[in-house]
Amino acid sequence: MPPRLSFPYALATLINLFIFPLGVNSKAQSTGCPIVSKNYAEFLRLPKEEKKPVKDCFSDLECARIERAVGAVPYADWILCMIYTGFRISEFL
Repeated sequence: MPPRLSFPYALATLINLFIFPLGVNSKAQSTGCPIVSKNYAEFLRLPKEEKKPVKDCFSDLECARIERAVGAVPYADWILCMIYTGFRISEFL
């Protein structure tokens, strides 16, 4: 049994990488190409899709509280801008 392949790519990319050889091989076999006698792409197995952890986000109540703090709390306006734009701290600075 071949070893399980592990790639640092997204599942959609892996599927596309494995479907392409299957399609090329089936086309070559259907046209009677003498070079292709065995479809080795059939032996490839995709890794299981891992569940990603749910990211924490600010609730509407927390956003309203930060909005009220603008002007009174230092950098509250910056935090509010990062919440609405989705910027990370390093991107915002």
